[in-house]
Amino acid sequence: MLTALAAVLGLCFHAHCPWVPSPRRTAVHLVAVANELPRPVPVSSIERRARRLAVEATAEECAALAARFDLVSIGSLVANVSLSVIDPRRTRVRAYGQLSARNVQRENFAGEASVLQVDDLAFETFFQPEEELQLNPENDDEFKYDEPIENDQLDIGEMVAQHLYLHLYGLALQEQSEWRDDLVEGTVVIDTNPELE
Repeated sequence: MLTALAAVLGLCFHAHCPWVPSPRRTAVHLVAVANELPRPVPVSSIERRARRLAVEATAEECAALAARFDLVSIGSLVANVSLSVIDPRRTRVRAYGQLSARNVQRENFAGEASVLQVDDLAFETFFQPEEELQLNPENDDEFKYDEPIENDQLDIGEMVAQHLYLHLYGLALQEQSEWRDDLVEGTVVIDTNPELE
């Protein structure tokens, strides 16, 4: 799930810190793990009218997710997810909502403990049957990032967990670009984008 988006962002795990990109590993490692927050929803129960569901991780599930993402801990994780069929001809499903995570503890690049609060983070993912995805050309932007429907169900818990990870990873990338341990205090750093030069 979310493999296309993860691949675009270049997500991968590092042996010691999941926030550091490693050239030897790929986004597949993000999804090739046990599901710590299983919340399967049969596709047959989803209609055109949005169906709203709540996801709340137990303490055990928070601990398992923290271990998976190499975090110190996750205090809580809750989400509201709405599901609707937006194209019944191809059973294309839209999943969207907001998630919040409290007291997400991790180590920053300086090795210091930090605590993050994630409030009302909006997310959206589209799903289609795998056979439909194979029929669509790769350059079709409308369906490029759709995820496959597996076993005629959507696991909205796994989707929520991965959106949390994507958010934390984005914050870490921003932190990584701003932090260096070889700079003397008072040094001015000019950041340029070589692609624009």
